[in-house]
Amino acid sequence: MRILLVNANTFSNPPCIPIGVEYAAAALRAHGHAVGVCDLWPHPSPLEELLRRLNAEEYDLAGVSFRNLDTAQAARYINFVPDLRVIVEELQKRGLPVILGGSGFQAMPREVLDYTGAEFGIDGPADLALPRFVAQFDAARGAWMGAPAEARIVNAHVMGINPDFAPERAVDIYYPAYIAKGSVAGFATQYGCGGACEYCVETRAAHHMRNPAAVAAELKALCAQGFDDYHLCDAEFNINLEHCHGVLDAMAGARLPMRWALYMKPVPCDAALLDGLRRTGAYLVTLSVDSAAPARGQYSWDDVSFALDGLRDRGVKCAVDLTVGLPGEDIGSVRRAIEFFRAARPEKVNVNAYLRVYGGTRLEALLRSQPELHAHLDDELPPGPPLFRLFYNQLPLPELKAMLGDDPVFKLEGFDRGTNYELFHD
Repeated sequence: MRILLVNANTFSNPPCIPIGVEYAAAALRAHGHAVGVCDLWPHPSPLEELLRRLNAEEYDLAGVSFRNLDTAQAARYINFVPDLRVIVEELQKRGLPVILGGSGFQAMPREVLDYTGAEFGIDGPADLALPRFVAQFDAARGAWMGAPAEARIVNAHVMGINPDFAPERAVDIYYPAYIAKGSVAGFATQYGCGGACEYCVETRAAHHMRNPAAVAAELKALCAQGFDDYHLCDAEFNINLEHCHGVLDAMAGARLPMRWALYMKPVPCDAALLDGLRRTGAYLVTLSVDSAAPARGQYSWDDVSFALDGLRDRGVKCAVDLTVGLPGEDIGSVRRAIEFFRAARPEKVNVNAYLRVYGGTRLEALLRSQPELHAHLDDELPPGPPLFRLFYNQLPLPELKAMLGDDPVFKLEGFDRGTNYELFHD
């Protein structure tokens, strides 16, 4: 089939190279399909670029990659679903059935599908699910078009991934345009998480790990093209410590001329992980910390110190994303966290007290079961999953600012601009 893949993400703070589109294109081509890629980000008039491509070439099917549902920041909130609907409508005007995918779609698949009017969706990694869907659609188009909405969303989390898949990169996407605007190349070692953070959409996603050799092969090919700056796209790197060791060993063995930044949790963590980060060129780790976690027994402040001190000893910079004010959290644990980091002095502590309420998360379930928590919402809880703006905040901003004082190590997430890798990219 002739398939057009569209990168619908035009947000530039920061710009992000659309690796999901690259993975999907490589997977479809491996199954014999003719694939065109339309990257809307570089163009001042994205819709005009899309129409130009549709006028110039004919396709049987369109896939649209949707990176973010919204900015997830209370102070600078933007929802991207209305713009997505415009893209879907333009494709449908040309008679093209539309498949949605990407992490933005996966946040609330049914709600996004219903709002945009798209025909189909891939909920999860696409390298196996998308080619299989296209083959089935080609064989029985009428049956698929007439199926109920729940059947038209493919659960790729259950289907899983090909762990050995190592797609060719920088073929359809012009990396220099992104890099000139401050972007870096991304890569993934795994999909999903399966953790227990009540505010995160990744907790419902099955965890699938790539073969470390495939990760190293993909990076080696990119480095050979001259790209040497990377950011990891995993939810957190250290979900499985054994897998981390394998990835780091494969990267080190490939002698990759690269530097990279990543997110990880305080646990699990050991000296071999920290040594591997230094050995493979990691220059910045963002440590994800919940102020309530030590009091709830998820990890201790000693665990946080082990990671912070170990990174510092190895010359790896460390910033912290600190989430405070979780439902039921005592104010004392917030104060304890702030004083801990005031003494520990990481590179920066990004403090977030506004939790975006996404459908299907434990936070939404708590709000459904405990109406007394609604006093901390910035709007009414809708009957169904909140596709548009809804934030939970139980720690008022003036009180939080008073706790932080004028200490420059702290930064209020959503109020001050700049991502961690932009701030510490030297």
